[in-house]
Amino acid sequence: MLGINETGGCAREVRFRKTSFLFMLAATVLLLVSFTLQLIASLQRWVTFSGSQGPTDRSVEDHAYDYFLPFEGWEPIGNAAQLLGAGLLIQVLGLLAMALAVMLLPAASPVFGRAATVGIAVVEVVLVLLVAAAFTLHGGLVLVAGVNGTATGLEIGPGVFWSMLLVALIGLVALALFWGSRLPAAGVACVFLIGSTMAGYLLATYMVAPLFFGMSHDTARFTETVVAASTAAAAVAAAVGARDVVRRAAARVEPA
Repeated sequence: MLGINETGGCAREVRFRKTSFLFMLAATVLLLVSFTLQLIASLQRWVTFSGSQGPTDRSVEDHAYDYFLPFEGWEPIGNAAQLLGAGLLIQVLGLLAMALAVMLLPAASPVFGRAATVGIAVVEVVLVLLVAAAFTLHGGLVLVAGVNGTATGLEIGPGVFWSMLLVALIGLVALALFWGSRLPAAGVACVFLIGSTMAGYLLATYMVAPLFFGMSHDTARFTETVVAASTAAAAVAAAVGARDVVRRAAARVEPA
């Protein structure tokens, strides 16, 4: 028979797992909302705007219409930039919810001791905040540019911007490694979220989009749609993670 302290500890762990499930479910919903906004934005360029172009008009594949990075010379298309910016900011909320969900779970292996466990937790928090800051910067830049209709809506040095995008890539890779042992689906979600970084965008532009939609002289067709799909894949992974948390909680309370 379990002692009082052990029983209380088990009950507390089950409550943590249930709370973790709710956060993971919230992350799933937020990532799906982000995907939806990104998808609508991409269709504005590659379906609506593309269909309105005449044979003598500038190609929809021109870099001037790239709203993922609205720098000098950018030309807005509808409210695609606002939608992407809002989608990236909502994606930040999804990442934060997923972080809370994972950190409520017990460590995969306590063999390193309490001090090491606390140290790893601190590193995870720092990585999450850095990635969140990078995506917030990116989403804010795109959103403000879309609202103002000009690429100069938010003054920031290119070096700072590119550095933050690199931080997002490195941070997500590190989080995938940290979280993979505790909740594998969360680690997979982090890998898919790399699709929203500059590395993911370049991969979509020069490899994935051309593979499915053909080569381009400039920006491959449906590049931003591929980026949006990576967020959808992250949402699916988060949903799997929520299911896994429930299964573990159920197994924890089953009688021996």
